[in-house]
This record gives sequence, structure tokens and C-alpha cells, in this order.
Amino acid sequence: MTEATHWEIGAVKITCIVEVSWGFPPGILSTGLTAERVKKIEWLRPHYAGEDGTLFLNVQAFVLESQGSNFVNANRKSARDDDRRIGQ
Repeated sequence: MTEATHWEIGAVKITCIVEVSWGFPPGILSTGLTAERVKKIEWLRPHYAGEDGTLFLNVQAFVLESQGSNFVNANRKSARDDDRRIGQ
């Protein structure tokens, strides 16, 4: 299941489509990083980490709509780098 979030900046509508979201232990990302250390970084929660110190990772794309055109920008952190115009 995908999840979509919308917001507008001026005349541009932005939609974030999360294709996959999962959590992982912090030690996988950086040697020595523990759940206890992650829990102490308050701004990470709730969007980037869970209350238990698990870190979150998303594969997502952004759709920008402006002046009758749509532009898709896929997450640059995924294996598939893909920018394209759609719906012209």
C-alpha cells in the first residue's frame, strides 16, 4: 500500500508518495549508533525514528503539479533514479 501526503507552496501542489517504509536497528547505519542514542535526539521522532530508537527509511517519489504540468521526482536515495514529466 502506498501513502500520499499533499501540500502547496504558492501555485505548486506537491504530493509525496511513499512506496515502501520500514524500520531498522540504528547500528546498521553507523557503527556505535544505538537505540539509546537515537532516543535522545528528540527531533527524529515521530517522522525519522520510533519511540524504541528504531530508524525509519522510505522509498518515495514527489509529484509536482504546476501550470497544468506534472513532474515526477523519484527518491534519489533509491536504486532507480527517475525524473520525468507526465500528463502533458
